[in-house]
Amino acid sequence: MAHKSLALVMLMISVLNPVVKSQNQQESRIPVILAPDPFEFNVSEYQYTGYKVGSFDATRSYFVLPCFSINTMTDMFRIPACTFEDNDSVYLVNKLDYEKEKKYVLQIKAADFFNSTLMVIKNLTINVLNENDERPKFQNTNLQFDRIKENINVSDRLPTLITVIDNDDGANSKNLTVTCDTSFQSSCDYFTVIQNNKPNKRKWEGYLYLKRSISLQEYRIKLTATDGKYSTSVVFTILVEDINNHPPKFNDVASLIVISEDTAVGSDISPIIVVEDEDVNTGYLEVKCNSLKGNALDPCTIFQIRKMSTSTNNKWFGLIALKRKLDYETSPRKFVFQLLATDGKNENKYNITILLEDSNDEPPSFVPSKEWSIKENAKPGTFLEGPLEISDLDETPAFSNITLTCDSANGKSTK
Repeated sequence: MAHKSLALVMLMISVLNPVVKSQNQQESRIPVILAPDPFEFNVSEYQYTGYKVGSFDATRSYFVLPCFSINTMTDMFRIPACTFEDNDSVYLVNKLDYEKEKKYVLQIKAADFFNSTLMVIKNLTINVLNENDERPKFQNTNLQFDRIKENINVSDRLPTLITVIDNDDGANSKNLTVTCDTSFQSSCDYFTVIQNNKPNKRKWEGYLYLKRSISLQEYRIKLTATDGKYSTSVVFTILVEDINNHPPKFNDVASLIVISEDTAVGSDISPIIVVEDEDVNTGYLEVKCNSLKGNALDPCTIFQIRKMSTSTNNKWFGLIALKRKLDYETSPRKFVFQLLATDGKNENKYNITILLEDSNDEPPSFVPSKEWSIKENAKPGTFLEGPLEISDLDETPAFSNITLTCDSANGKSTK
């Protein structure tokens, strides 16, 4: 009985042996990925499209021909078809960006060329190496700074925070710096840029500070940020708010005016008066007459200040006009008053002297006297008896040179 059992076992082994041999042969045809180890590649984000990232290998024998492919959906890498010689290499399809993706994990399938069901899958790690490929970027979306007042103090800080970001990994760039470009206009003479945060490779924050007094309504300044390799420049606009801090100014105004007593009422007696205000946004500029003590007659009742239509908010044009008739013989002959210019907050005064000039406007007059007498037998050349007096109210000697003639046409005699 024992011999029969042994024979049966031997028979079963002999029958099963071909099956076992067939399974072992099939398992030996499954490729085994051997290299590299560890199964990963490093590639710079600088690399160009089509760059060979790396090659790998698997078991090869007379009955195994491995065929490689990527078993993961990706638009970044590819492996050429199995019919090509470089089927054992992975290539770059699109541009890498470390700041967007630092690592890729791909399933690499190695299958028997003759029987694709005989395969092995292994994860391949592709590490993206960071490079300094990002330019610094100003985060200020508004290129116009907050408005500042013109009376800001030297060394004061402007209110707008300046921020620059560099997306590169800090190991691949130097500390960010921001400078004022002196080649662009002259604004760097008035402003300086100073960092507010600690030196940093990824972020720069700072402000502009005033270096010297400003007088313009607008400044444009060019700032340049650099990370040691790349630079970015931006032009910012700084608007200055006008402050009413300057008094009006008289420009070449005549201080002495001479007029004739026969000047007609309503006539302009002065050259054009120009008053300017450096503060352009005052919205108000006025010039009026201001009386002074010592005048026998208030000049502001005799003269008026007339504003011209060409005047603007910060530039006033006007004239002095005569309001009342003057008489050299009866009126004051000298008037002193002030032009008072005001912008609503500040004022300025300017003295004006007006002299009245005599004119020949009065006729001579005979002073009443007794009748003259003469004897009828008087000889030619005899003087008449009695005084003859003639007066002229015009005081100017040139206007009082009186001559006397006989008007025979209007004469008559009585008996």
